[in-house]
Amino acid sequence: MTTTKPGNPQALEQMANLAAHLKEWRPAMLDSLRVAAENDRQLSQSSRLSRAAFYDHLPEVLDALDRKLYAWPDADEKRDQGEREAGGQHGRHRWQQGYNLREMMHEWGLFNARLVEELDHFALQQAELSPPVMPAAHLIAARLFGEGISESVTQYQHLLQTEAAGRVADMEQALQQMQSDETERGQSLRIASHDLRGSLALVQGAASMLQEPRLDDEGRRDMARLVQSGVATLNQMLTDLLNLARLEAGQEKREIVAFDVAPLLQSFCESSQPMAKERDLYLRAQGPDSLSVEGDPIKVQRILQNLLLNALKYSQHGGVTVSWQECENDQWSFCVRDTGPGLSEGAMPLSKELMEATDEATEAPDTTAPDENKKSASPAGGEGIGLSIVRRLCALLEATLQVESNAGEGSIFRVILPRRYESD
Repeated sequence: MTTTKPGNPQALEQMANLAAHLKEWRPAMLDSLRVAAENDRQLSQSSRLSRAAFYDHLPEVLDALDRKLYAWPDADEKRDQGEREAGGQHGRHRWQQGYNLREMMHEWGLFNARLVEELDHFALQQAELSPPVMPAAHLIAARLFGEGISESVTQYQHLLQTEAAGRVADMEQALQQMQSDETERGQSLRIASHDLRGSLALVQGAASMLQEPRLDDEGRRDMARLVQSGVATLNQMLTDLLNLARLEAGQEKREIVAFDVAPLLQSFCESSQPMAKERDLYLRAQGPDSLSVEGDPIKVQRILQNLLLNALKYSQHGGVTVSWQECENDQWSFCVRDTGPGLSEGAMPLSKELMEATDEATEAPDTTAPDENKKSASPAGGEGIGLSIVRRLCALLEATLQVESNAGEGSIFRVILPRRYESD
């Protein structure tokens, strides 16, 4: 639509004067708009924004209006790319700033009302105003705001859909994780049942042998020791199950304190020496004499305990080395290296493969007759539970658990922990 002929110099001059007036009036208009928004109960977010954040892309929208007014009548029907981009960016920023769609539309209404008021104010100040000027100016402004609102809403809706899609993806991922955890929990309980059954079979077998009248005194003492060992094992496994249940229920809380971890690890290794000697294995501790960290010393010791017991169980010769060191990125780590049968090649996180390996290695002991040539009975089963406890404790301490293992060459369990924690 053409509102006037290019040959009407008076109308062109008056439209240019209107554009210049609006540009001069812009700072006052934006300030007035901000005050109106802050006092409007429907715009709860605007009062929290800085001046620059509130103005956002509104100046660019007014720039587009200036260009249309100066180009009139030739450009009043053309879509201004800057106008579209400003409207879209404004919608994106209002979404990021926490506006809902209704608030954003209401703000556009206030913006439009301020502009219409100023257009009418300009018209009242002009003694002789060419008839086509103000209708054309109102039409240009209406189209401008219509385009700006359309682009803002389009961008806002696109971001809402993107956010919704992201939430769906997060929910699907969380569901998959829950299913994986349930499968893993079932695997742990299956292994625990297997271990409990094996230990109970040992106790039952030894108790039956005690009733054998042909058994000599030395044999009775051996069977009594097996009963005592089996009962202790059952007690430990039940304790582990309770500990795992507490971890899974979120009842375990970390207690972060500053402490020297080196003496703690060294002392635990020394107290575990009798267990290693019973199996004719060495147990070495290597690391600096002092390593100051923050963390939960009790839970660090529990992680080491589970890994060390597991390593001693599977090492039939050689032994176990526990080492600790300071790491980059304000971290520290400790390792449990054994000379057991090992797992598959390569480095991996703790996974179902470890659970399967412990399941295959757990067998009910034979109580039919003692064999003096065998080594002392290995630590009891239950490592499936132990590894689950290790994983849960590592998660609680924001630690990473890694495994390096090659079949026939032993395994290295490495725990990497933060050296500092933010306040809980």
